[in-house]
Amino acid sequence: MNWNSGDRLRRCLQSLPAGFEVVVVDNASDDWDRVGVSGHPITRNEAVPLDGHESPFMKIDNLSSCFSRAPQVIRNKRNEGFAVGANQGASGCCREYLLFLNPDVWFESAASADPMLLLLKEQLNVAAATGRFIPPKSISSEWRIGPFPDLIRPLPTLWSALADILFLDELSRKQKPRLSDMTPIEQAPGACLLIRRSVFEELGGFDSRFYPAWFEDVDLCKRIRERGLQICWQPRSLFYHEGGYSAGQMSGAEFNRIFYGNMVRYFAKHHSATATAILRVAVPLGNVARRLLRSFGHRAGGAEG
Repeated sequence: MNWNSGDRLRRCLQSLPAGFEVVVVDNASDDWDRVGVSGHPITRNEAVPLDGHESPFMKIDNLSSCFSRAPQVIRNKRNEGFAVGANQGASGCCREYLLFLNPDVWFESAASADPMLLLLKEQLNVAAATGRFIPPKSISSEWRIGPFPDLIRPLPTLWSALADILFLDELSRKQKPRLSDMTPIEQAPGACLLIRRSVFEELGGFDSRFYPAWFEDVDLCKRIRERGLQICWQPRSLFYHEGGYSAGQMSGAEFNRIFYGNMVRYFAKHHSATATAILRVAVPLGNVARRLLRSFGHRAGGAEG
């Protein structure tokens, strides 16, 4: 799933080992001509399923030699959002297991996905898994050896959502597992998610109402767990993760509108009307507090200067 990722897409593709069936979905990136993907990829106006046969496989410069067959490229004329793009990618391949990767995630080694895949093959009650994220080597070693990744967290509750909105996160943190443990978790990030195709199709894939991004992966994990199936964190599956590039391409106000709007949408789908109403009141209060803090920060900085 690609959107204005620049060289990140090439780096991600180059890290994939041979034998993977690869589908690249691009959501109308402005920088598509500069990311090193050539040929004449199919273009779609609408999010329609693919049958896996009608679409030509396109050559991606010198990367095609890395795979058993060249990656399939699906280009959308507009930004369809993560959920629709990921669903398009899933419908474009025919493997038993689906691995969703953001362009800012890449394999630490050719065997990065193997422990996750073995876990799903051996434990039939495990429907999905994710690996351990480590930052690029250019980032400080203190970050690389830090605690359990913040992307692995429980499903949202009303308290945890309010803690996020109203800056009370420190009070909501829980004891985190040791890094050496394979651990059942409540949700896995869509940035690196391995899932059984049968489960993904049974659940109808990602919910496209979470547009353009955020909370579609939380919603999917919630529905997996409602089926009585497990999601696991497998720390022996190592992936580099840059993180934050999508949010960095939009203003803080736009990010807050989308992120917290989808948070409310998630609660409207899975929680009570009362909890949803409380969040609808809390979100604008949190946004006002953020603006005040930014304003205070700018004034303080100006005074110090």
